[in-house]
Amino acid sequence: MFESAIPVGEAKEMLSRLCGVTLDKTRCLVRHDRHVWEVDVHQEPLAGFGLTETELSSEDEVFTRPDWLGAEVTGDPAYSKRELVARALAGKRRG
Repeated sequence: MFESAIPVGEAKEMLSRLCGVTLDKTRCLVRHDRHVWEVDVHQEPLAGFGLTETELSSEDEVFTRPDWLGAEVTGDPAYSKRELVARALAGKRRG
């Protein structure tokens, strides 16, 4: 077996060819109250789409929702990685 570093551009090209699409995102960490929120904003082909999450100590932990937080989508299959990739592939085919 041989190992060598692969430039980021080449790695993205390989993944795109093997997987059909890659999902690039920018992650920002935002502190609100006692929690740190991970805010992921996607680039093409899901430009502008974002998801936010934070870790709670339990499912019933009471926390203060930031004003900028959208709808709760935990457990919604429309927001699974599989569905996001399908959405990206559909957009790629239309484009």
